[in-house]
Amino acid sequence: MSKTETKEIKDEKGLSKISFEDDYKQQCSLQKSNAALENKIWLGVEKDINGKAVNARMHLTQGQIRNLLPFLQKFADTGEINI
Repeated sequence: MSKTETKEIKDEKGLSKISFEDDYKQQCSLQKSNAALENKIWLGVEKDINGKAVNARMHLTQGQIRNLLPFLQKFADTGEINI
């Protein structure tokens, strides 16, 4: 199992951003959103393997993340997503 190398930075608005590459060597990020009414994050691919910008990031709420966490934890622990 390989460890994903991450880089933690602040974006131009001062919001936290974690950059990493996925298994296809695409540039991805987990970024705090500046949404005004609710805490949200952006998660997904920013650039493809050729460096071309890709609009493939999800805008997720805390509730959506909470709903996904059991599946993500199960996968991290066992390689499966069924609960």
